[in-house]
Formats: sequence, C-alpha cells, structure tokens
Amino acid sequence: MRAARPVWNWAGACSAVLASWSCAAGPQPSLRWQVHGSPLAASSIDDSMLCHSLADHFVGLPTVDSRWTKATASGAPAPSAGRWWVRQCSAQSHGADLNVALRGPGWYWVDQRASGIRVRQQVPFDLSLSVRGRLRKGATDGVFSLWFVPSAEPIVEVEAPAELEAEPVNAWGNLLSLVPGVSPTRAAARRFRQDLTRSLLLQAHAGVTVTYDLRTGQADTSLGQLAPGTAPRPALGDEPTWAVNERLLLAPGGVQVLGPIDPGPLTLNVVVEQGPGLTYRAACQQALSDNYQVIRDGNFSRLPPSTWLVDGRATGLGERTARLRVEACRFFLIVTTSSGDYTVGAVRVRE
Repeated sequence: MRAARPVWNWAGACSAVLASWSCAAGPQPSLRWQVHGSPLAASSIDDSMLCHSLADHFVGLPTVDSRWTKATASGAPAPSAGRWWVRQCSAQSHGADLNVALRGPGWYWVDQRASGIRVRQQVPFDLSLSVRGRLRKGATDGVFSLWFVPSAEPIVEVEAPAELEAEPVNAWGNLLSLVPGVSPTRAAARRFRQDLTRSLLLQAHAGVTVTYDLRTGQADTSLGQLAPGTAPRPALGDEPTWAVNERLLLAPGGVQVLGPIDPGPLTLNVVVEQGPGLTYRAACQQALSDNYQVIRDGNFSRLPPSTWLVDGRATGLGERTARLRVEACRFFLIVTTSSGDYTVGAVRVRE
C-alpha cells in the first residue's frame, strides 16, 4: 500500500474576513498588493521533509460565514471556502530554531453584506508566510506527533486586488456610493487584505501539529497544538487512510481544488449535505499549472475536453461512490457546485 499523503487542515485560517465595507477601523497592518493577471510563478521547493510534504499542495481555508458554520455538526471541520496553493517553500535550521517560509497564490469566496454594500465574489490573492519556531516530538497511543511552536513574531504578506466587486443593496448603500471620496469597492478590498492578514497572524501564533498514525500510515497536519495521541478530525472518518478528505463550501462561481493525488485506481466518496450537488473533474498537475487562472476562475469551456482525465457529477443529497482511474499522472481534483446554488459536502479520495 502506498503511504497516505498528508492532509492539510488549517482550520480557522480566514477568521473574520470582510467584517465591514464602508470604513477600516483601527490600526492598519503593513500590506502590499498588486493587480492580478501576471503569469504563475515557478514552483520552488527545497528538499526538507516539511517542504516535500507541502510541495504544490492546495491548503483549504475554512469559511467563517455563520450561515455555514452554524450548520456544522459538533466537532466537524468547517467547510473550506477557499484555497492556498503552496508553490514556494523553504525550511532551514538556525541553531535550535527552524525558519519556515511559504508562498503561493490562492483565492477565497466572499459573500458578505454591511452598511448597505454587498460583496459576492471569489477573491484572488498571493500570500507569503514566514515564521521561526522550535520542534518537539512524541508518540502516544500509536500516534507520532511533531509540534512546531513559534518562537518569534510571524510575518504575513498579502497581495490582492485594489478593488472588489462591491454593489449597493439598499438606499444607504446607494448614498455611500455617491459620496465624493468614498469608494466601497476599494474599502472592501482594503478590509479583505487587513482581515486576512490579521487572521493568518493569529493562526500562525498557534503553531502546527503534524501527526502520523503508526498503525495505518495516515499523516495529517493541523493548526494549533493538538494533545498527544490526537489526530485532526477528518470530514469522513469511516476509513483508516485517504489522499484527500475535506468538507467544502461550493459557491456559485466558486472553485475548489484538492490534491495533488498520486495516480492509480482510487475510490471517490462524496456526501452532499446541503444544496443541489457537485461536479468533479481531474486534471494532471502540469495541466493545472499551465491553465491556473482559467481553472481558478471556473472558465472550463475555454479548455479542450482532453484537459480532463475524469469528469463526473454527484447530484442530490446523500452519499455517492465512484471509481477514479487515473494512471497518466499525478493530478488535482477540481470541484464546483452542480448548479447556481450553494452546495455543502464532503469529498474523500482513497485507495
């Protein structure tokens, strides 16, 4: 049996995103941004064990929207509303400390309303995270744990669009749009960058726990300091190992990407909890790199049918199972809602 790929479950990474749009209260963190549309930067991953396990991996960013978190079962992970693609990683030892630097593009689905202004779009960004910390390890009840505890202030940099697609939804919003010097689109973008930065700093302070189940070979990673012998709770927990295992919030016009996943005969388990269902497509790792912005933006019709190794649907509430036969390459699974409404569901790929 192949070793299970680590599942990166960075719960809470986007807390309090887009709390309000009309103004930015309080001190503002130092930020830099750029207009997106430049070519995808080349992948740069060093040979450390940490970076090898993170290489080209899409990290899920959980929703903080109360409409979806309130519907989450007790203890279950919040559904992901965005992704961060780790394209650059270095982990270098400096005495007793380990310096970790991560960077890559991503996106986050936003559907928020405040002060008569609504923002409803998938927001692209580039994110870099640098943190210095110390490692400790232990094994309890058949679970090996590796804890990374920060020893210095993390550094977070977010690059995002200068304006978001903000629109008035009532008379107050219309009035704000007419006030000279007030730009709801720019205020929304500024608030997005500020709140994402603050939240990531908060989560980076919590450190990371890497776990490896010595009985099954399943590896997982989670933000925070998990108790010895404890592994993160998966979305679907009735199988001992998996390549990906995640709850997803699929918005109209939004995209989720899972992986990379090693080739071979695999089983896809889908549980649709709410909404019409989902569609899934598989594309080789190189194909996604070559067509990143097209796939990120959901413009699938611009790609030839040969791009997709697998193309399927799971509609209606309940559980579905399908076989994935991908032999040609390491691949990503691209998931979207099956119609113009929100879908919440869990997706697992296993041998």
